[in-house]
Amino acid sequence: MNKSLSKKSKIKAQVALEFIMTYGWALLLVTTLVAGLVYIMPHPKSLTANTCIFGSAVPCLGAQLNSSELTIVLRNGLGQSIYDIRANETMPSIPPWPCQVSNTTIAHAEERIVIICDNSPSGRMNLSDDTRLRVELTYKKVKDGYDQSIIGEIYAKYTK
Repeated sequence: MNKSLSKKSKIKAQVALEFIMTYGWALLLVTTLVAGLVYIMPHPKSLTANTCIFGSAVPCLGAQLNSSELTIVLRNGLGQSIYDIRANETMPSIPPWPCQVSNTTIAHAEERIVIICDNSPSGRMNLSDDTRLRVELTYKKVKDGYDQSIIGEIYAKYTK
């Protein structure tokens, strides 16, 4: 009886060994491929692009963050002229901070609006890394004359 048990366990061991030899190479190959792909993939931070979202009324054409300023370029897509254009950076961690707008008096339909926010070390933003922030754009339509606001999200990659 003892002999039959040892023969059965030898057969089981042989089956297990054959299984490992057959499928172990495939498992080793897949593991090596995954490790290689993980090694050569770029870091997720390097995939971040300068993007901004302000909605269809005032589409964003681009954003750039460097050591001295955050520049946002928008287009008046309202189909009519706007005036009294103001922009405030509204990060949750600091109080709203006004930004400079290139053409505050009037922006005709399809005209570009350039917003520049101070990012110097003496300024209040002082961002030195890739960041996400919000900018509130306030304007008045020529026809209506009352304030309207759009809050935009900016994902900016820091460039020196």
